[in-house]
Amino acid sequence: MRSRSGTKTITLEHSTKYTKSHVSVTESNLSIGERVRVRLVPGDSTATAAAISILASSLSGTVSALTPNGFTVTTRSGVAHAITILPTTSYRQGKIGANASSLQSGAKVRVSGTIEANGSMVAGSVNVR
Repeated sequence: MRSRSGTKTITLEHSTKYTKSHVSVTESNLSIGERVRVRLVPGDSTATAAAISILASSLSGTVSALTPNGFTVTTRSGVAHAITILPTTSYRQGKIGANASSLQSGAKVRVSGTIEANGSMVAGSVNVR
């Protein structure tokens, strides 16, 4: 695991509990590159994980293309990311609820979701700024 203070090896046990979006999952849901929050076994000097919460990934940028199943976000550094939307994707425009029609080419957005094995993101939520 890489953290702000450096790289640390975490021991996983059969008793380690895993959650993703507050739902119990298994170790198989954990992938390289995932953002996680680790709760260590108290008093254990070997850094054994009692629980691992898999956190949603997020990115910000400008909508550069719209597709029938999603859109492309280009970040400030010029990297384009394919975003897939689902019927369950939620939308906000600032602090107000919105819908998919709020997405337009050139809109500034912050997207939170799950990174797929191919590097694309499935959007859990989209905030149009």
